[in-house]
Amino acid sequence: MDAPRGPSYELGHHHPLVVLAAVGDLRNFERVAADLARDFPGERFIGIVSADRVDDIDFPLRALSILLAEVIFTASSVPSGVQGTILASRALDVIGMGQDFVFTVPRLGDAVRYALDKLAGERSDAWEGTGVVVVGPPRHVDEVRRVLHPAS
Repeated sequence: MDAPRGPSYELGHHHPLVVLAAVGDLRNFERVAADLARDFPGERFIGIVSADRVDDIDFPLRALSILLAEVIFTASSVPSGVQGTILASRALDVIGMGQDFVFTVPRLGDAVRYALDKLAGERSDAWEGTGVVVVGPPRHVDEVRRVLHPAS
């Protein structure tokens, strides 16, 4: 008998809701999407996405697209990573989101701060999401943790 699995994510912040999921294997994106849909029914997330290669973006976007109201694309933290603008162009084709729901912010930490500022402000400002989800390689999630909880 298999032991019960815990959620495939962690809560990085409660108000506004920020969910962090360190995913090292592309197949785990489906599990993250299923866990989030189960645990946060009806929640529409602002996704923050970066990738080391353009081809790395298709599967995660397809797996998570049902949960995403908007997506912010940002550059990967690795020197050879893909710029957010390139990922955004690819996403428009992959998940068919309109340009009004796809944004780019040059750096990951700035993308997180931007999303939090928008959620903390007036939600009627054309933003559909009510929480933020950051899904990516463990190093990206570590960087977001540092943004959310800077050393005092």
